[in-house]
Amino acid sequence: MRKKIIIAVIAVAALLVSFKAGTVFGAGSGSPGSQGDPLVTLSYLNSRLEGLGDSGGSSSADAGFSRVSISKDQSLILTDGSELIVYSGNGTVLGTSGMLSITDAQMFPAGTSVVMYAHFLGIGGTSGVKASGNMTIYVKGGYRIE
Repeated sequence: MRKKIIIAVIAVAALLVSFKAGTVFGAGSGSPGSQGDPLVTLSYLNSRLEGLGDSGGSSSADAGFSRVSISKDQSLILTDGSELIVYSGNGTVLGTSGMLSITDAQMFPAGTSVVMYAHFLGIGGTSGVKASGNMTIYVKGGYRIE
C-alpha cells in the first residue's frame, strides 16, 4: 500500500514539474499570429483582413489595402509598383513581365497560377491576374478591372 502511495505522489510531482516547465518555456502563451505563436489560422487571417474596406475602382498607394471582387474571365491589372494578395478564388498571372511574389521572392511569369495568400508586386505596368472563377483580392495601389 505504501509503495502505491509513493508512486502516486511521484507521478503527481512529475506532472506538476512538466506543467511548470511548459509554462516557463512559453507553451500556451502568446496571442495567435504573434511572435510567440506564429501559426496563422484562417480565423486569424479573417480577423486581420476584416475592415480593410471595399473598393470599386482605383485606389491610392498610401490608402492601404482595398478589397476587390472580380468575376470569371475578368482581369485586374495593376499599375507599376502596386501590390495584391489573392484571398479567395483561382486565377492566372498576366503581363509581359509577370508578377513578383514578395512572400517567397519568386517570379511568376504570365500564364502561371497565382498562389492564395501570397503577396505579389506588379511590375511593368501590365501585371495582374485573370480570374478563372470568382475571386476576392486585396489590392494596394492603383489598378483597373477589364
